Amino acid sequence: AEFAFASGGTCVSGTTVLAGGASCKVNVRLAPTTEGAKSAALAISATPGGTSEATLTGAGSRFVSTLVISPTSMTYGSLPVGSLSATRSFLVANSGSAASGALQLAFGGADGTDFLVTDAGTCRAGTGVPALSTCTVEVRFRPLTDGDKLATLIVNASPGGVVTATLAATAVPAITQVATGYAHTCATNGDTAWCWGKNTDGQLGDPALSDHVSPT
Repeated sequence: AEFAFASGGTCVSGTTVLAGGASCKVNVRLAPTTEGAKSAALAISATPGGTSEATLTGAGSRFVSTLVISPTSMTYGSLPVGSLSATRSFLVANSGSAASGALQLAFGGADGTDFLVTDAGTCRAGTGVPALSTCTVEVRFRPLTDGDKLATLIVNASPGGVVTATLAATAVPAITQVATGYAHTCATNGDTAWCWGKNTDGQLGDPALSDHVSPT
């Protein structure tokens, strides 16, 4: 039952008659229904002619779907509450020999609600990933409250498994006022001020007179 006749053969059971010195071909394929080693005997007989046998061997293996995600961590930096970060891309690959089950995309952790999946990615909830194929999950940071944020992107499929990526970011209180100088900018949320740009005269509040390309 683990082997089957395949098309393309020229030997037809009950029909083919071979003259002396003539030949025909039998095509056989392995069609395993279970895992493990398989063996059988192919018997060909005719009267007159006798019986001839060929030993058949093979093995049945499980077709698997294995998901992998990269990168496995992402830092979004600092962002004011209520704003929206740039998109960060995660690649989900199926390194297995069979298609995955339907994908489920979710966020875990205490700050999972501060992140969202955008429509720009090619991984779709409810759709599988074909064998040896990839898709992308596009994630943005959208802080609802201030503070350090930590969450987990979870991609799950059965078959396929569960893969995760750690997401980290910091949310600062929303900016309420911005002021610009000749070559520097300052912003405040009413409690804290951040400045960046040129600091040749200490206008950023840094006595080292070092320029800053990011808020400090």
